[in-house]
Amino acid sequence: MAGFSLVNPGGIGWISEFVSRMAREGKGAPHGDGFGYVLVSDDAFVYAKFFTPIYESNEKPAGTFKLGIVHARKASEGVPLGVRQVHPFYSGEKFFAHNGTVFSAARTNPYESDTFDYFASVKDFENFQGLVLKIRSFAQSNRYSGLNFLMLDTLENALYVCCLFNSERTDDYFVLHYKESSEGFFVFSEKYDNSYQTMANGEVLKVLNGRIVERGNVFDA
Repeated sequence: MAGFSLVNPGGIGWISEFVSRMAREGKGAPHGDGFGYVLVSDDAFVYAKFFTPIYESNEKPAGTFKLGIVHARKASEGVPLGVRQVHPFYSGEKFFAHNGTVFSAARTNPYESDTFDYFASVKDFENFQGLVLKIRSFAQSNRYSGLNFLMLDTLENALYVCCLFNSERTDDYFVLHYKESSEGFFVFSEKYDNSYQTMANGEVLKVLNGRIVERGNVFDA
């Protein structure tokens, strides 16, 4: 998955192409159970989900945008397949994409999705510290492989990023990588190049207009 928040609107073709490459040949590939995106600019808003693998689709996002999320899905075992289950999910002016499995999720929501259960548990918060505390509470109450997420709030044009995974894992499958530059902020589930930093387990970021404005850690909450 990928997320971005730019200082000024810019082309994102390279972002969708990298997500396509990760889905086709990256860690745990293929991620072929559909893809989706939400993209925002000053005068445009695009939200779309497809059941076709992103690396086989002609519907990859392109154009000039300022804020967005792109996600290619690899379904967890036992979770339904279909366009309804494709990320990002939407609720209350927020969009949410997740990497990982919540093994203990009830999945009684209309999407039969562990991700939507997670989203519903953390999406309503008054401030950044409140979000961090909600993530911590959900993590303490559930069994999971990874709780990484990208959440886009269209009311404040903010991007929230969480890197959180089972500490017993010895691989780097769930590590997120980000870069903050003069152009803006970018985050990927695999390192795009050596200019990207690796997020710590438990780290949470809030990004506005291409800049990290708040940082926290679930384990310090």
